[in-house]
Amino acid sequence: MNRFYLLSLLLLISFVGYANPSQKKAETWIEASVRTKTEIQTMLKKRGMPITSTWMKHRSKAEPFTVDLKGVDKLVLVTSGGPDGSSYDHAVWANARLIKPNGTSVWLDSISYEYSVTGWGNPKLNKNIYDNDIIIAGKKYEHGVLCHADGILIYPLQGQYVRFEAEVGIDDASVNGSAYFSAMNIAPNLVIKELVNQYPHEMAMLSMAVENMEKWIISPDASIERKAVENVIEKLKNKVYYTDVAKQIANEKDINVQIHKYLELLDKAQEIYLIQEELAWLNVGAVQAAFDDMKKQTGYDINKYEPLLKELFRLEKKGFQGIYSGEEQAIADARKALKYRHKILLGNTLLDTNKIVAARFKLGMTARQAMAPDLGTQANNWSNQESARRGGFDAEIVELSDLRGDIKTRCIYKPSNGSSISDLKLHWEGDRVMFSQLQSDKRWNIFEAKLDGTGCKPLLENEEPDLEFYDGTYLPDGRIVAVSNIGYQGVPCVNGSDAVGNMVLYNPKDKSMRRLTFDQDANWNPTIMNNGRIMYTRWEYTDLTHYYSRIVMHMNPDGTENKALYGSGSMFPNSTFDMQPLPGYGSAFIGIISGHHA
Repeated sequence: MNRFYLLSLLLLISFVGYANPSQKKAETWIEASVRTKTEIQTMLKKRGMPITSTWMKHRSKAEPFTVDLKGVDKLVLVTSGGPDGSSYDHAVWANARLIKPNGTSVWLDSISYEYSVTGWGNPKLNKNIYDNDIIIAGKKYEHGVLCHADGILIYPLQGQYVRFEAEVGIDDASVNGSAYFSAMNIAPNLVIKELVNQYPHEMAMLSMAVENMEKWIISPDASIERKAVENVIEKLKNKVYYTDVAKQIANEKDINVQIHKYLELLDKAQEIYLIQEELAWLNVGAVQAAFDDMKKQTGYDINKYEPLLKELFRLEKKGFQGIYSGEEQAIADARKALKYRHKILLGNTLLDTNKIVAARFKLGMTARQAMAPDLGTQANNWSNQESARRGGFDAEIVELSDLRGDIKTRCIYKPSNGSSISDLKLHWEGDRVMFSQLQSDKRWNIFEAKLDGTGCKPLLENEEPDLEFYDGTYLPDGRIVAVSNIGYQGVPCVNGSDAVGNMVLYNPKDKSMRRLTFDQDANWNPTIMNNGRIMYTRWEYTDLTHYYSRIVMHMNPDGTENKALYGSGSMFPNSTFDMQPLPGYGSAFIGIISGHHA
């Protein structure tokens, strides 16, 4: 697990730096952050920016907004949530236009922005969030750009314009929204990107505490740092010590010193919080039970792990409450206990030679906030792979080894078209893996890659331009079962906007294909049971529980004898996904239980 570690410089290092003036000490992430924020404020003030509106509230008249663009290369428009805390604000740059030196103008909605981020949804052009006319305090606007707070829009100017004019306000469709509108000449996303490149782990952890990194880097004071510290401290079981430290920092007069100290405290409080969360799972009784079971295994190193177990019991008895008062010994004891638990449990002889094949997604500083769409799958459990994002991923299939130590990663296959990778199925011979990936025409298909990295090929060939295939599984005779949009249906309760997937049987030898299921709504996750039948999830739209019911079905590979295996007529669990058969059983399985709309 990544953690912040402050870099302390000892007197010896200071002495070496003094003896050799040309040698500079390395900047910590905190020092780099404070310096960057200072430089940004200097650049903004030089151009008289940021220019900020008054607090615009729901039902108040739009306010004129003007920016001098002479000598400005980029126009950065920012919407920020108001003091009421509402983020569903419907903030609109109405009648926004760019003025050229000759006095002519172009509407902002007619040119492309090079970057955008919004607090909710995508920017809307000339329409409100419901695709109706933009209306602010009863006044209708033909032109406007809606950008929910906290939002940023960046427009390249290329020296063509001398002024920006707009009327800013909250669309009447909002119930209680409010926002501030600002303009500046700094692209905060590029600044953040540079910091991430230099300090990837630290910036990833900072993004857990700071809601909007772009807003943080351009903020002129320590208010965001203070709020981040307060939010982390609030998660601690004992807040007194770190709350007192935060109060002392609040009295600091120098803004840069204050920011520096808040970031140091944030760093430490984050570390304590992460230790606290891991300690919550430190069940020494369970570790003892695991040790007692593993020591029966041939080759298990009892002499190596038994002393660690005894030390773990000693540390647990001593307790770790001192972490909440900044006691370094208590923090060191907690780290040691967690480390020993890790070592003991990973002593399992099953890990002696095993490797893991996995899909890896490189997400940068957003990794710890990633939801399903960022990992290449659909956002909702009523949809399937066809509703997932198509492109923009940095994904690969990897082999993980040395599972007890510094885990080694070997790339097996990486798409060249920015596709995600999903639905990994390892062949039982252990030399290749099946997965879903986009073709060059952006359609989903079933692919296979050899684990030695010698190549990748599509497993299913079909020339129909509107058919897609995903979520496949191997059959013992070499054929493939996959999910497809072959029924050309859409989910009724979302007006058909999510495609329905039904299963097909495909034979790679003669390229023949036959449809296996004919359901009104989706099938998911086909997999082979130990008895040779196919187990899958069916959206049972005709059952008594109607659309809440996603039950486990099973059938012969040719589609015959299709019947319920588990969940028919039951109110709970109402959805079971990603089932896998348990070894040695004909019908037992493990799966993920989920509620409707999860």
